[in-house]
Amino acid sequence: MKLAVFLITGGSGCGKSTLANRLQDEYLKKDILTKVIHQDDYFLLPFLPYSERVDLSYESDQGIDFKKIKSDISINVNLLVNEASIACHDDFKKTDEIVLIVEGHMIGAAAEMLYDADTYIQKSKHVTSMNIITVIFDTDRETSKKRRLYRRQRSQKELDELEHYFDTAVWPGYLKYGRPALEALRNIPSMDKSSSNITVLELCASHSIESHLEKIETIRNTIV
Repeated sequence: MKLAVFLITGGSGCGKSTLANRLQDEYLKKDILTKVIHQDDYFLLPFLPYSERVDLSYESDQGIDFKKIKSDISINVNLLVNEASIACHDDFKKTDEIVLIVEGHMIGAAAEMLYDADTYIQKSKHVTSMNIITVIFDTDRETSKKRRLYRRQRSQKELDELEHYFDTAVWPGYLKYGRPALEALRNIPSMDKSSSNITVLELCASHSIESHLEKIETIRNTIV
């Protein structure tokens, strides 16, 4: 059974979650079993309103439970393998490929873990090959700010608070922590350290999601 892993990262508002969810929908339509892990579900810090955040803590990796992410990656891969095995046995949805998607703005802080094949298939004897496609969104300050502010309806008070937080924390945090995390994912380890094929795809946040999907599918069809 083949495992395709997508690592999707980039600055705030670049479209990480949108792309991850769309990929899942597209693969499920093709009867390819797929699961998504969202970094935002693993914050250790208590939620605080933007007006009460006093530093860059919420924009760094210090409040992310990467240990739990690693555990859930292994759990989800095993679940996918079991579901695919049952589907093939029942001749219901024959597939020899499963997909795991991990997305978040700071996942690059755990690049070593995410590029280690044992993170995914240490206990699985059914995965015969693994390909990692790392998707890195490039975004500029204005695009990031506009999308962060207006991706859902907000009151004027909320907009004012978020705009201030973006200017004083989100973008400075991206420059200080986010960009180095992206760079860590660009540094692909040698095959003897990763035991998997790794491809890095750079996308522009201002382009359409259809364009992103087309580029991703081209790469996936080439390496799978």
